[in-house]
Amino acid sequence: MVKKKLPFRLTEFDDHVHGVTNASDAFASALWALDGLHWWAAHGASGVNFQNTEWLHTDTFYRDTNGSYQVYAKAYGIRAFDLGSHGSVKPVSIKNTKKLNLTAYAIGDTTNLYVTIINKEYGTGARAANVTILGNGLNSTATSVMFLTAPNNDVQATSGITLGGGTITNNAPWQGQWTALPPAQNGACTVTVPATSAVVVKIGQMAK
Repeated sequence: MVKKKLPFRLTEFDDHVHGVTNASDAFASALWALDGLHWWAAHGASGVNFQNTEWLHTDTFYRDTNGSYQVYAKAYGIRAFDLGSHGSVKPVSIKNTKKLNLTAYAIGDTTNLYVTIINKEYGTGARAANVTILGNGLNSTATSVMFLTAPNNDVQATSGITLGGGTITNNAPWQGQWTALPPAQNGACTVTVPATSAVVVKIGQMAK
């Protein structure tokens, strides 16, 4: 079999046909969207279009009872991907001795390395992940993080979701903020990712 390496793009990317209440419209979909976008980017997709048949729970936005447009949780995953997807895909290997339900992706350019970590542990017994990022030849003068979280680490949350401490609304700019971490030393920086959450780590001054 000869691999042609032809460009491809996904359309109508969907978590479930017609959506599932308290899943497709909840925080689970934000983590799913973020994970799915990075997975397809790492596997060579040139783009992803989400399914948005009006007005299903699997949509990205919807109309509320007043007719105003609002966003489902999935929009937070898409925004988090945008924050951590500047540059080209970098190889990642994970040493996961505690067998956490966790994925990680890296994208970078000559200025910054973005590492997205998704902790998919949830429910009773869900565990936080203490993650050390090791970058070969990487030194940093500026390391910062932006967390994607839901109230009480609730995978079924449909409100109170934040990215960088900010919410996405229909009447004001998103106000999420990067939070500084100690600079990476000798190519290493550490971050704790709570259960049922994700984080985008931005490591500045990426070495060539």
